[in-house]
Amino acid sequence: MNTELTTHLDTPLGTITLTASEHGLTHCLINHSGQSDTAEPGEDKETAERARHWLDRAGRELTEYFAGDRTEFTVPVDHGTTSEFGRAVATALAEHVPYGSTVSYGQLTKLLDRPPVDARKVGAALGRNQLLIVVPCHRVLGADGSLTGFAAGLPAKRHLLDLESSDNLLPL
Repeated sequence: MNTELTTHLDTPLGTITLTASEHGLTHCLINHSGQSDTAEPGEDKETAERARHWLDRAGRELTEYFAGDRTEFTVPVDHGTTSEFGRAVATALAEHVPYGSTVSYGQLTKLLDRPPVDARKVGAALGRNQLLIVVPCHRVLGADGSLTGFAAGLPAKRHLLDLESSDNLLPL
């Protein structure tokens, strides 16, 4: 049985719900309602403590990120329920699109060495991203540089891109 703990973090974007397993962060959702600090009854205390450790670490790192003091997340993520393709998209995004930069869905598809027609599949995988900010899908734009799709809404996406832009004029 997998123990997951959940907590909430107040941020400039509103409340972020964080959920972690013993293996790492499983969810980072903006303005998402859910239970706080929960574990399934009878779960192993040591397993719950590891999940609590990842929640605390994620909370610290997100607080530093919003303060402008962090550009990379080191908290491990648990992609246990993510498809293999979704994990590949998340990995490519994390490895090739650093803080302060953006990429189009087509460019990300090319980084995955997939045919251009798969850009929609890439977009769908990003649309299922349960680790907003930590897996930085907000850095992915439309082919024309427009803000497109973000689970927390386009104003939140714009806020994150502005936060990551030293001059608040990140080219779009």
